[in-house]
Amino acid sequence: MRVQQHQVHFFKQMAPRLEQLETLARKELATEPFTAEEQTWLKKTIGRRGFGSGPPRYDGWHCDLHVQDFF
Repeated sequence: MRVQQHQVHFFKQMAPRLEQLETLARKELATEPFTAEEQTWLKKTIGRRGFGSGPPRYDGWHCDLHVQDFF
């Protein structure tokens, strides 16, 4: 994939996460409680897998906010 295609893909992945964070921030500022779904989403920020041989793997929505090597 070309660099530009990776950049477009990255920002398309990032947009919904940032929208969700904005929603949560607005609710918090208005002292409104989070829904059960929002609480679950927050708990899935980052997870670590792979406790055997080899390096650990991380997943969760926070990982989508970091640019991966694509050069």
